[in-house]
Amino acid sequence: MHVSLSRTWIFVSLLLGISFILHFWRIDIPNKPVFDENSFSTYAADYTNKIAFFDIHPPLGKVVYAIPLFFTNKENLNNSDFLKQTKESIRASTLVTFNTFPYQLLRAISALFGLLLVSSVFFFLRSLTRNNTIALIGMFFMVFESALLLETRLILLNGMFLAFGFLALGFLYKEKPNFTLTGIFLGLALSIKLVAIVFLGPILFYFFSKRFSSSKKSFVYICLLSFFLFVFLWIFLSNILLPTGERLAFYNSSSKESMFGIDTNNFFFSFQSLPTIKAFFIELSATVSGYTTGKFHVVQSSWYLWPFMIVPFTYFHDTIIDLILLGNPFVWMLGTLSVIFSLCVLALKRFRIWVTGNITKSVLLVGYFSSLLPFALLHRSTFLYHYFPALIFSICLAAVYIYEHFETLDTKRKKRVLALVVGGVLLGFAFAAPFIYAF
Repeated sequence: MHVSLSRTWIFVSLLLGISFILHFWRIDIPNKPVFDENSFSTYAADYTNKIAFFDIHPPLGKVVYAIPLFFTNKENLNNSDFLKQTKESIRASTLVTFNTFPYQLLRAISALFGLLLVSSVFFFLRSLTRNNTIALIGMFFMVFESALLLETRLILLNGMFLAFGFLALGFLYKEKPNFTLTGIFLGLALSIKLVAIVFLGPILFYFFSKRFSSSKKSFVYICLLSFFLFVFLWIFLSNILLPTGERLAFYNSSSKESMFGIDTNNFFFSFQSLPTIKAFFIELSATVSGYTTGKFHVVQSSWYLWPFMIVPFTYFHDTIIDLILLGNPFVWMLGTLSVIFSLCVLALKRFRIWVTGNITKSVLLVGYFSSLLPFALLHRSTFLYHYFPALIFSICLAAVYIYEHFETLDTKRKKRVLALVVGGVLLGFAFAAPFIYAF
């Protein structure tokens, strides 16, 4: 089944329209911070007011959220009960409403990045496979993947770095690769969250599989460009939007424990007059350690449980509303089964022969395991959302297998398989919808 170029864009527009509705419907609910919305919205406000703070993530994501705040009434913003009470207690995320704080604007930014993520996965798959149908199947799965949908409806960072990361891969795997745009988008992804380093797996594999003389130079060029952009944005944004040379810890010293149950007496930093480049290395170390050595978060989960979605967790709970990070079980299991099937086939064949004849699947497998296995080495709390990069690679792999199977069927069976897949995805979404929309 091959979809013509004109029909492809019709389907893309339709899926983007559906995704737009799913992202923006009930985006104002709840009117209280969900999970890390408390921190990221506060950091965004601090950028607009040039108030120094400490954060384990690079600055670009919070700066993006700060953009609409620059155009709001500063007096109304600073007098918001939400900001006042948040400053008093890091635990306030379960107690304080956003009140007059323009949280809908910040969530709208996340929703737009959710649309960009759906589009970037389509672009990546189309670049990788040169096949419109496979790209559309992957895009369809992404539109109705409920965990990713919830994540990109909230003031959280994962949707941003994922969108930029898959754009980087899309430009790399084009028929005529664009190394400059690959480096730029990888740098932007790293400037959101350092975990974007996982995209180096598929990038390394690209140059390994090409084996041309200039590949080493091109890889070094991408890495240097992305690292330069990453460091430049960190230093530039930190010095322009915060008091020069200052970064300050945002942990309440009057409270013995932070929201993660960590003794703040041991983890309080004061970066008064500290050069930003030094702060960068302190924050890099803090990100890797996660402040949680020897500590356990109540909703953490281990990497080997994520492919089976065994530990979905509650993002928000009160007497009326529950928001649970729960994936579409049909899409999630399709991805996991595709990975397992690939490993079984790989075990029955010689590695080099399989890889040579299955470049597309090899890229997706490398992306999957380079995104998943590093979390087996970390001695810190990990959460279900850390699986998102690997999940997307598994979704792409499922799209490839479904297309290949579909091509072997006659017309009658194609209709049955199509109905089964579409019906399974929609039923899975219907199952998860009450948990992500707080019905």
